[in-house]
Amino acid sequence: MLQSTKWSRLAKMTLLRKKTWEMDVIISGASKGIGRAIAFEFAAEGHNLFLTSRNKAVLEQTQTDLRQKYPSCRVNVYAADLSQKES
Repeated sequence: MLQSTKWSRLAKMTLLRKKTWEMDVIISGASKGIGRAIAFEFAAEGHNLFLTSRNKAVLEQTQTDLRQKYPSCRVNVYAADLSQKES
């Protein structure tokens, strides 16, 4: 779970509003920090995820961790630097 911070409250408020339907969620920067924590929050609520990050190895480890903890959650990943047009 996220620590009690402004970001965790924001994530939880977002989750509370969206629980009424299945949703696919796109999260950038999902391999570390807030992005990773939010991915786990959405996965815990049963949402399918599309994760992106620059670091492919760490992103794939996040995917593995999510699939192990939430086997019914569909987790797709794409390693890219979204600040670059070529990505």
